[in-house]
Amino acid sequence: MNRIYVVTHKKVKKKLPKLYKYIQVGKSFSNEDYGYLSDDTGDNIALKNKNYCELTALYWIWKNVIDVDVVGICHYRRFFTKNYYSNSALSFITSRDIDKILKEYDVIVPQKEDWKEYTVREYYSKCNGFDNDINTTREGILKLFPDYIQSFDFVMSSHKAFYFNMFILKKELFDSYCEWLFAILNYVEEHTDISNYSKQEARIFGYISEILLNVWIEKNKLKYKEFKVVNVETSIFWKLKKLINK
Repeated sequence: MNRIYVVTHKKVKKKLPKLYKYIQVGKSFSNEDYGYLSDDTGDNIALKNKNYCELTALYWIWKNVIDVDVVGICHYRRFFTKNYYSNSALSFITSRDIDKILKEYDVIVPQKEDWKEYTVREYYSKCNGFDNDINTTREGILKLFPDYIQSFDFVMSSHKAFYFNMFILKKELFDSYCEWLFAILNYVEEHTDISNYSKQEARIFGYISEILLNVWIEKNKLKYKEFKVVNVETSIFWKLKKLINK
């Protein structure tokens, strides 16, 4: 069975095909229960949501879901789509699409962002956090997974990368990725004082994980299929609808 988990921190009106399942994050802080799956049940790190972002959902899926063959992650406003100009669920990737693609590829990912004048490292330091966060991450990789260091350096010096923490892949690969990812993030957490970080800077582990997905794919030479991503809150269709309804 294929399953795409849609991470959300708020109630969503959008109805989705059976392939998709909402999972609520941040319930531990909001005290709002929307009736979705929740990252604060079973084996979880829900209390880290302010720093780990959608990764608390990722962790929950890794530790608690055993009845799926393929796992996908997207967000309440971002979906893999076949029509970038529509916010209709009819345009979203389907189970049939996934089965067809994963016969040839290992993982489905968003189209790469090209920062042109910035490297991936420079972009992180400019927009998301501190350069020292990258140093600590590199230290963790060197200590825990030294065979990944060359791939890490390659990704950090490049100008293109996948973002959004969105992907679709087989569950066994997903489990392998999570084991690797959370070991590194745990090291970074233990060696980083975020007490003086701003609210955005404190989302450090969510931001770093976006980069680490690229490192993991690069090192393991995974064959990836880039797929369009639509933000249903900013698509042209959505904007026109808002104007018409004014």
